[in-house]
Amino acid sequence: MENTLAKPNISLIEALETLQKSGSKCLIIVDKNKKLLGTLTDGDLRSIIISGCKLNKSIKGFYNKNPRFAYENNYDLKDLKNDFLKKKYELIPIITKDKKV
Repeated sequence: MENTLAKPNISLIEALETLQKSGSKCLIIVDKNKKLLGTLTDGDLRSIIISGCKLNKSIKGFYNKNPRFAYENNYDLKDLKNDFLKKKYELIPIITKDKKV
């Protein structure tokens, strides 16, 4: 899971490289304390690039700041499974009560 974490100030190209290395289709954006800030999918990146944005631009204004997440020890596995299947989420971060991944 560690390889899917990224900081909000990385560039689009760095986000693409991180996705490539992780083998994932989604990055979890965190601050220096690993507090959840948002998510960024490969589809988001494709849309941003197709819109003409430069690859050296920061992801800061592009990641989803209101992602689906679940609190550790307080989630319904059936609900998470339904979200994965129906809403086609690539991942759902599990966080502590203080929002740390």
